Amino acid sequence: MQYLKKYKRSHAPSIFNDSITFVDEVLDSFLGSYQASINCNEDDNSYKFDMELPGFSKQQVNISVKDKTLSISANNKKLKKQRSKEITIPSDSDIDNIQAKLENGILAITIGKLEQNNLKSIKVS
Repeated sequence: MQYLKKYKRSHAPSIFNDSITFVDEVLDSFLGSYQASINCNEDDNSYKFDMELPGFSKQQVNISVKDKTLSISANNKKLKKQRSKEITIPSDSDIDNIQAKLENGILAITIGKLEQNNLKSIKVS
């Protein structure tokens, strides 16, 4: 869990977090897009990411992984809305074991963890 703490929206006091959210909503109403926030959780077997995507269907959501970067984008051309987020995933993530589900406006992504014996240790000289 310690690894994922740095993905929280901001380390600023909550008054600033509320202002940022308000500004995002105002910009979204005028421009139709902004960087979406994401909640991160970890358990013994997986990493879990939840992202709010109200008004988007699963056909409008694209998820990809490249070089330990998880990219999420959603585009609703009819409503002129876009959301995007890039996350650097931990090195013990099993990129062959990723599941995504969009339900009630929440995109839930689960990434399995590699077993400890599959991790490669590199000695520094």
